[in-house]
Amino acid sequence: MLTSRDRATPKEGLLVTEPFESVTSWSAGPGQVLFVLLTPDGELLRRTADGQAVPDEWGGPYQSGLWTAVATVVDPYRRLANGVGLDAGMRAKVVDVSEAASASVVDRYPPNPTAWAVLTTLGAPAQRWCGTVAVVGTEIDHGVTLSLTADQLGMIADARRQALRPSR
Repeated sequence: MLTSRDRATPKEGLLVTEPFESVTSWSAGPGQVLFVLLTPDGELLRRTADGQAVPDEWGGPYQSGLWTAVATVVDPYRRLANGVGLDAGMRAKVVDVSEAASASVVDRYPPNPTAWAVLTTLGAPAQRWCGTVAVVGTEIDHGVTLSLTADQLGMIADARRQALRPSR
């Protein structure tokens, strides 16, 4: 499970927690793809990965750096992640494990109630998600995934704010 104690420092360029208000100003450097993580602890973290696309075995572009980074954080044990379509062209990457199986290994894949609320708000089917969830940007022609835009980051931040709002 990814927690704030496991984060690398900003200098190492791996994971960074920023004030909520600055989320829409997050960006990636040249050749990088920006995506976010929703942790079981309710944190919203920024992550960048190499966005270079190279031909796969069928000749189509594949972003090995991006998908390795996503799979490593979403499922550090098996590196298996499934995609779930969201509004505004975004996709969530979730651990490839059933709800029943995750309940038997809750230490590896803890419930993620923030992701449940955020993903549902962003158009995913209502489901109980577990572990750390990644949200990536729009996939353009030929399967290349772009960084999240300021508008997409704003949608994620607003959904998270709603999810963390205390009930009255």
